[in-house]
Amino acid sequence: MENSNNNSEDSPILLTDSIISSLKTCKLIKKHEAPINNISINTDGSLYLTSGNDSTINIYSIKQNDIIRHLVNKKYGCEKAIFTHHTNAVLCASKTDYRIMYWCTHNNQILYSFLGHSDLITDLTMNPFNDLFLSTSNDKTSRLWDLNKKKCLCIFQDSQCATFDNTGKVLASVTYKLDKETERYENFINLYNIEKPEGINDTNRPFDVFSIKSSGYIKKIKFTNNGDYLIAITDYYLYIIDAVEGKILHENEINDEINNFDITPDGKYIGLACASGNVIIYNDKGKLIKTLEFHTKNCECLAFNPRYLIMVSADNNLVFWIPEEQKQ
Repeated sequence: MENSNNNSEDSPILLTDSIISSLKTCKLIKKHEAPINNISINTDGSLYLTSGNDSTINIYSIKQNDIIRHLVNKKYGCEKAIFTHHTNAVLCASKTDYRIMYWCTHNNQILYSFLGHSDLITDLTMNPFNDLFLSTSNDKTSRLWDLNKKKCLCIFQDSQCATFDNTGKVLASVTYKLDKETERYENFINLYNIEKPEGINDTNRPFDVFSIKSSGYIKKIKFTNNGDYLIAITDYYLYIIDAVEGKILHENEINDEINNFDITPDGKYIGLACASGNVIIYNDKGKLIKTLEFHTKNCECLAFNPRYLIMVSADNNLVFWIPEEQKQ
């Protein structure tokens, strides 16, 4: 991550516990009239996208220090919108008929809709290196789509969450079963090779499966950028998992309901967005670094900028955080 005050020629800043601990609010954007349900940041870190329950999308530019696009979709609503690899196009899930819209932000036109889910879409994820993307829904499926071919390549049944690894060649889909006697969940992280996506179909079997036992089901999972760890959350637990062996390295019970999380680009810190409004940050060793108290309402999501030393979090408003030393 680079210092937000520096240009692209500057060397990255090494994140430390003290830098993370010094995060302070520096800007508040009040544009949405209802809770923000997702934050997405483009690859070079210059643009922020927020989708809200008020059926709007806002795109904020760091360079212009302002909102540069305000898009409204009352017909379908806006759920979990994300940037694609194309500068003027986003993916946005509908709240009404659960379509996924490929939306041109330049002329505010829906170019194409991906149909198939039968319930609310809970997550959208772009492949880091190509135009494949994942969607997960309350219909208990995750779907792998090809943006260029405009079709679904594979449906992963009984999947409550899914993600790509840092190479874009491995897909992880999480399923679970509940032991009714012990009320414990056994989560299965199913790993698939998608290096040749045209060969993926519903009969493919994972090349490896990790078993994670917990008091709740895993509702979101991500690989760190270096590929070393899998980070997973249940409602009240944070798990740091060895991405090669599938062993739990650290298990942390959180005294707050976890809505969402993100990982710093170096993979060393995990930020948790919580129902109390707090943002709780742990390091990759499972150590609590800081609890940030600012939001007075449910904090639905947060994100770390991939290039600049900025964190953002959201309730109805988008809040920017930078280290204290940068505010001086």
